[in-house]
Amino acid sequence: MHKYTKEQLDFILTGREEGHSWRVIESAFNEAYATDLSHDTLRMAIKNNRGEALNTKKKPTIIVPKTSRKTTDRTQYDRVLVISDTHVPYHHKDIYTFLSALKDHIDPDKVVHIGDEVDKHNMSFHDSDPDLMSAGDELKAAIKGLQPLYEMFPEVDLVDSNHGSMIYRKGKHHGIPRKYLKDYGDVLDAPQDWTWHQELNLNCGGNKVRFRHQFKKNILQAAREEGVCVVQGHFHSDFTIAYFGNSDRLSWGMTIGCLIDDDSLAFAYNKTTIARPIIGCGAIINGQPRLFPMVLNNKGRWIKKIV
Repeated sequence: MHKYTKEQLDFILTGREEGHSWRVIESAFNEAYATDLSHDTLRMAIKNNRGEALNTKKKPTIIVPKTSRKTTDRTQYDRVLVISDTHVPYHHKDIYTFLSALKDHIDPDKVVHIGDEVDKHNMSFHDSDPDLMSAGDELKAAIKGLQPLYEMFPEVDLVDSNHGSMIYRKGKHHGIPRKYLKDYGDVLDAPQDWTWHQELNLNCGGNKVRFRHQFKKNILQAAREEGVCVVQGHFHSDFTIAYFGNSDRLSWGMTIGCLIDDDSLAFAYNKTTIARPIIGCGAIINGQPRLFPMVLNNKGRWIKKIV
């Protein structure tokens, strides 16, 4: 049984007070203390040692889940599949066959979801469409829509996003303490190995790559500012790779489009813009970025061919 220091107990407790999920705390704790403890074990640590944790005199300086600038995993990954914004249940109907084909094509040793895994249209701070589902029905449809992804990809690292954080932002807006809110992975009935991060840093083929849901529109500028290779989602009509080089290395930034159903009323706000969503995903093969568009026919269906 792991023996916890007061600092470690404060680390866990602060994470919960900040409203972060147990899975995010698990990832940050194991990285910070070089352990391999499950979130259930950390939850029991607070339950069994709560008095000692609350009686510590010094506030911990570690903030969860902001990851350190160290890589979150010492392993090097050579074939990383990066799933773009899915916005389940308002996702493109062919994402399951497309992602299954990409999985076979890439044979990934790591799968990352760039965020906005579900939409939460009816919980938005903007006006919701009365012809779409209620918040409760949408959640049920989202959980059902995620099941094939759970089965296809039982282990996924996800990054926090504007739609992903909706329930916590709504709770804050309405004055609901974070401790009343359920763990996000539990809300979605997600597998235990679906882990959320505020930011994810991986060694991809020898390149340090930083994943965040949104850096900025100019992805090349973001890569220059971060000083590492970067990957983002969020910008549905951007499907780009930009490079820059110096005397030390070749670096790049990648924005990976989305996997939405553009015909859904959930995206009616985008109907008047010229730039249309680009449906597809990204990958990092031997340290270099790749984009895989989901090419559609004139009926809006995938052509069932990886290009």
